[in-house]
Amino acid sequence: MDPLSADEEAFWRALLQVVIALPRAIDDDFRGTGLTMSSYGVLSNLSEADGWSLRLSQLAVAGWLSPSRISRLVDSLQAEGLVTKRRAEGDGRAHVATLTEKGFGVLEQNYSISLASARHRVLDHLGGQDAASLAALFTRIAGGLE
Repeated sequence: MDPLSADEEAFWRALLQVVIALPRAIDDDFRGTGLTMSSYGVLSNLSEADGWSLRLSQLAVAGWLSPSRISRLVDSLQAEGLVTKRRAEGDGRAHVATLTEKGFGVLEQNYSISLASARHRVLDHLGGQDAASLAALFTRIAGGLE
């Protein structure tokens, strides 16, 4: 296998830095709200689902979280009254999380923080770059990680 070119090496290192630093920075943006990037993502994914409900396995995939991590996170959100958790109908082993009205309110209340974080941390730095092209590139990369 050929070594990376100087440009490829620079891109690879910058990408690793973003992958490591961006979640921490987004969590910092949510500090004081009681949410993290992951918990906001769970609430957001549930709000977009039919009946505001998803199986925990679906939530894990959507949030790129392990099954044990999503289970702990949903339990924490349930303790705060932001979601409910119940056994899936017809499959006693699976669980379904449902966004509560309170959870939807918290999501709406913190949308401006999410939006500001996205703009400040990433989108404002794109300059003349085409966001659609970059989204397609990162979607292709992410698809190869599944």
